[in-house]
Amino acid sequence: MKFLKTTIEEINKYFEPLPKDSFFYEELSESKKVIHKAIKYYKVEYFNKEDFEKIPITFSEYNSQDKTHFSKWNLNYLKENLILSDLKKEIIQDAENTKEKFIHKLDEKLLNLFTDLQIKNELNGLIEQINDSINSLEKLTVNKYQKIIINTFIESYRFTLIYLNTKYEKYLPQIDKQHILRKLFIHNKIDNFLTLETQLIERNFISKSGIKLNWIENKIKMISYCRLLKSHNYTKQFISVERIIDFLEERYNIDTGDQAKPSKYSKKSVTLIEADFFFLNF
Repeated sequence: MKFLKTTIEEINKYFEPLPKDSFFYEELSESKKVIHKAIKYYKVEYFNKEDFEKIPITFSEYNSQDKTHFSKWNLNYLKENLILSDLKKEIIQDAENTKEKFIHKLDEKLLNLFTDLQIKNELNGLIEQINDSINSLEKLTVNKYQKIIINTFIESYRFTLIYLNTKYEKYLPQIDKQHILRKLFIHNKIDNFLTLETQLIERNFISKSGIKLNWIENKIKMISYCRLLKSHNYTKQFISVERIIDFLEERYNIDTGDQAKPSKYSKKSVTLIEADFFFLNF
């Protein structure tokens, strides 16, 4: 599987079906078998501008570059038959395996370079590719199942950047760790946010191991914290609570699941949740 992805076609390759008589079909996970059944392929034959016919085709006949070829996801079928937690575990494991192979090949390649300049140029080019992948994937319009893949690989790409910056520090400028913070937070609130984070660590809401942060309090309090950041005007005006949740889920390695739905948290006023964070100096 290709590690660096930039297009919807590359994301969909994860779900490419295999014929049932394929040698590898029985080795597929149940999640992939369900998804294979849910994706249908067809081509459109036009007789005139208003008259056309949709003709089913197989995946082997499907060509994403052909403008008369289309694919359609049966999301209702997936909702009824796909166990989402199993799919997430599978994608995380696949991304981890692919990342480890990618890093291993990279390390081998760098070991065979002779000069510091060669290593620096190779690393700078690679970091640019990784950042391009992140930016490209973040812009894609996708369904919830494709989004799982995108989020998982983006997280894997960011881990890879940290790995490169740590192991090859002498060849690289430091990664700008505040880049995302500047995109979301009001400039003069960034230091305040990092202070709040320290206070949450001291109160055992967050655990810290090296550079890795984990939210260890319950999910509902994570959502409440996001709402408080918004209500105290920490983020830019156009940044929604949902976007803050996405950001902190990634930063703190937590999946809030259904608790992130506005219908789950909006009934409780912000005033009532302040008490859970009485120790924070917003």
